[in-house]
Amino acid sequence: MPYTKNPISKPPFGGWNDSAPSAVLQASSFRQITNWMIRYNRIHPFFQTSLWAEQSILGSSTLMNARTFTDQQGFIHTFLLTDTGWGEIVPGVAGAPYTITNVPWTAAYPTYTASQLFSVVVFNGQLYFANGAIPLTMFKGDGNVYAVGGNNPNSTPPLIPVGDFPGSAFFLAAFSDRLLALNTVEPYSLLPGSTNFPSTIRYSAVNNGLEWDFTVDTSAGEFIISDAEDALSGWVTINQTGFAFRRNGITAISATGNQLVPFFVENFSVGPNGVGAFLPYCLSAYGTIACFVAQDDVYTFSGGAPQAIGSTARRSIFRDLGTSSSTPFGLMVGSFQFVDYLTYWLVVPQASDTFSSLWIFHFDDKSWINVHWPYGALRSVSNIATA
Repeated sequence: MPYTKNPISKPPFGGWNDSAPSAVLQASSFRQITNWMIRYNRIHPFFQTSLWAEQSILGSSTLMNARTFTDQQGFIHTFLLTDTGWGEIVPGVAGAPYTITNVPWTAAYPTYTASQLFSVVVFNGQLYFANGAIPLTMFKGDGNVYAVGGNNPNSTPPLIPVGDFPGSAFFLAAFSDRLLALNTVEPYSLLPGSTNFPSTIRYSAVNNGLEWDFTVDTSAGEFIISDAEDALSGWVTINQTGFAFRRNGITAISATGNQLVPFFVENFSVGPNGVGAFLPYCLSAYGTIACFVAQDDVYTFSGGAPQAIGSTARRSIFRDLGTSSSTPFGLMVGSFQFVDYLTYWLVVPQASDTFSSLWIFHFDDKSWINVHWPYGALRSVSNIATA
């Protein structure tokens, strides 16, 4: 029989076991057989996904990212990124608690529709985002967005230019009082002649995300992880150390206190067969715990040796990853609806983006559950403020 389950009277529960290769066997799970899940040694119903149905707040646009942050004046903003533009949730009044502003990408980049996921980070009370295609861009809560560096002179109207970053990047981070850009594209890919520098990390001046030129401010600069042959694929900070993930390895970066040489770089592995964030946007961290998807398993990481957590669900997870129709992504969740403890969510769009397979790992009992989101391809899951 292709389905076995630990007895529910003997926790902890390890998920299910498929005795046949996942390539030829559809996953059989306790959830699919009974439509219930085991949690805290009790049977619980699954998520009421009908309550999560998409609201028509952005018309036909697909929400790619959403972030609530506090600006330099102490005001709270909720910024939205979609495939067709950017916007903000603006608090309203009773009866109309909020309104949505939506500025299309075509206002600055004619014919552009975003397909690449965005990296978003808040630094010094300002929100920065990039995805390699458009320039590094900043929103500070005044209703405008600012291109940090070069801007397309043919765009109508252009973005408001500030700063001197030379292009874009696939990943952003804040570390040691600086804004970091990893895996850069110079200039950004919508301009002709752009080049990807997959092992490059650029860092801004101290407390200034607009200044990136060493000749202007010596606390800014760049370095290349030259002895690693794979591409940078994300960043997490654990305690006082930053970890630049690569597709097949991890690089530890610590602050030196020397303005001219601000970072000490040490690679965990440099070969093509190391453990790293092979699927870049599946890397996420909560506190001192990070989760990521490598070539062979799903791992947790807290600064030491990565620990595999795929267990008996691994083959089914990788079967979904192998048939994903859009970029999968992951996130750590501390509390979400009735999920009141630490979880890692792995979102895998399926079947030409007609639904998404959600794999959720619960840290307290080290078990996975699988839920299907039936409303298309999820591109973002966020806790945000609307009023």
